[in-house]
Amino acid sequence: MQALTSGDGSANTGQLERALRRTGTFDPDGPEKGEVPHDSDHGLIEGKVDEVFAELEDRAQAADSAYPFEVSRAEVKTKGHIEQYIPYVFCLCLSMFGDGAKRLNIQKDDDGDPADDLPTYPRRLFEHIATIAAANYIGGEAVRFGSPRRGMSPSFIDALNELSWSHLHEGDGYNNDPIFGSKDRHLDIVAWKDFPDQRTSKLVLFGQCATNKDDGWHSKKPELQTGVFWGNWIKGAAVSELIRAFFIPHRVTSEEWDMHAREAGLFFDRCRVARFASMAADRSLTHDSGDWDSCLEWVSKMMSVGEETAAE
Repeated sequence: MQALTSGDGSANTGQLERALRRTGTFDPDGPEKGEVPHDSDHGLIEGKVDEVFAELEDRAQAADSAYPFEVSRAEVKTKGHIEQYIPYVFCLCLSMFGDGAKRLNIQKDDDGDPADDLPTYPRRLFEHIATIAAANYIGGEAVRFGSPRRGMSPSFIDALNELSWSHLHEGDGYNNDPIFGSKDRHLDIVAWKDFPDQRTSKLVLFGQCATNKDDGWHSKKPELQTGVFWGNWIKGAAVSELIRAFFIPHRVTSEEWDMHAREAGLFFDRCRVARFASMAADRSLTHDSGDWDSCLEWVSKMMSVGEETAAE
């Protein structure tokens, strides 16, 4: 993040070392926060710096051309303008600041003034980016099913009918069971790849998004159960296998990856989301295409807040 906010668009190992010495956070068994480590701790600091830059190199590989930084042995530099890397930078800011800033009124009315009745919800913006990523990953189509819906009916029942009859061409719509005030039942994204015949037996992905900061997203991994969702709400058994997917704006390390992926299903972290969302040439693969610019506005607003951030 420091590379994004610095005047020269860079951050280096020296800055990271100084931050580690100042905070004492480099070693959980080391000095208390605020204490200055002894010179004998220099090796520990160097080791932590090496870990950080190794992780940055892993991110550069995972996000590929969607990664906004160039990583060298001792420095991180931005590659271009933020506008070229909206998915990654948005996810980075969302991971750092959290979605508690959702009511920042950054949208404009017809006169160009802030629209107080149009708050921006970063959680929904992330669902938009994740929907694009899902469509690009499977090479098919996708819709954002999460409530409140746009482009699909706001009614849960009508949205189920549309999903079954118009998009998936599978099942026979809503099964008439009581809905108990259902909005989306953890289903945020549906993606599919049709054959020309539009028959069943195809690739279908049901996805859930979680933007909770820190470890708050962990408990959400098993919430969406694809077979249960279909059985509870859609008439007729699903013929196509329903692939469960989970999308987060955070970065997951290789050491933790398998543990989370076993519960998450097809797992999209920040790098995967950014990699495939950035493939959208016209950024209009979903009905929420206008949200792309809102992502950039939200990022600009959050970066101007001036909160102290760690180097990336």
